[in-house]
Amino acid sequence: MSMVANLVGAIGCILGNKHIMSTHARMPLTLTFLGYGFVILYFVVANRLRPGRRPRAQVDVESGERNRAGPSRRQVVTLVLLTATAPSLANARLRASLLFNSVGFTQLSKVLTTPLIAIIETSRGSAAPLNVPRIVCLVLIHAGVFVASVSDVTLNRIGCFVAFANVVVTARYKTEWSAASRAAIAARRKAAAADAGGGRTDAAEARDEQAAVRELVEATLPAAALALLPAMAYFEGGVLLNCWRTMDAAAYARLGVVAVLGAWTSSTGYMVIGRLSALTHQILGQFKMCCLLFGSYAFLGADLNGRQLSGASLTMAAVLLYTRATIKQRAAPPPKAKRREEDAPLLADDDDRGAGLSPARIRRASSLRRSKPFVA
Repeated sequence: MSMVANLVGAIGCILGNKHIMSTHARMPLTLTFLGYGFVILYFVVANRLRPGRRPRAQVDVESGERNRAGPSRRQVVTLVLLTATAPSLANARLRASLLFNSVGFTQLSKVLTTPLIAIIETSRGSAAPLNVPRIVCLVLIHAGVFVASVSDVTLNRIGCFVAFANVVVTARYKTEWSAASRAAIAARRKAAAADAGGGRTDAAEARDEQAAVRELVEATLPAAALALLPAMAYFEGGVLLNCWRTMDAAAYARLGVVAVLGAWTSSTGYMVIGRLSALTHQILGQFKMCCLLFGSYAFLGADLNGRQLSGASLTMAAVLLYTRATIKQRAAPPPKAKRREEDAPLLADDDDRGAGLSPARIRRASSLRRSKPFVA
């Protein structure tokens, strides 16, 4: 559901941003700041209407440590820096890349973000390993993006460095959000399970995931919005003064609508990154690009050639195949070797390897022993 909401909101936000920047002025940092502001306003109102919904911090009896349900201070500081610097420096990096390279190379550098995200998440073990069908689908996705959007690739050494820096910052930004969200979800589940004292339903687990990501965003965005103000004043101060003098009430209303769409896109995007993965969010971004290409061709009369349409078609088909391969991989049982390793300590004697097991694993070991035939 979060993916569909993010897809719809992002398409509306992109079209709204294009309208604002083409009719008034280019102010991407201001639009980002307004989007952050509406997200913060939503959390303030939601906390007023729904007080006391967070699980209490628990105290470990043996160690005496408090198990917090929210994000740690280190995670919040890291995410504040990334959330503030990623959009504030993106405009400067994009301009520098276009100064040294062609538009085609700038688009190509964006394609390189996905492999880097996949490598980071796989090395951390925070996502399922990529099997052969998913890797093939990823190659097809980016082949389609290359065909649809990349042309006249020219570059130089400084431009390559700037473009690669943009790739690294974007990949780090998304993977850190994903890792922090997973840690917050695990901490909240632990605290909620201690409160409940028993088994919990899938709906309760889903609510825990949503609440954990919301708490992470709520702890991060206010400081990130404040940190964005100096960059906004430096890069867009003159533009804002000019807009203040020339914009009328209708223009301010359109700006407010675009800011709300930006807030919707940001909040749902954080849900996708936190509850699924940064790689899923990145692939969803490629799917959005293809939807925009087809939408502009079908409804706005954009001049697209057969090469661009065929590349977008290949990307959309590969995204659907990637989704199918991911679902199939998650539904598949673990390999026999892995199951044998998991069952080995369960079949051992209680005095040596079986000591220290949880009651559930001990019951499972007993059932395995009873089912194993006796051999004289």
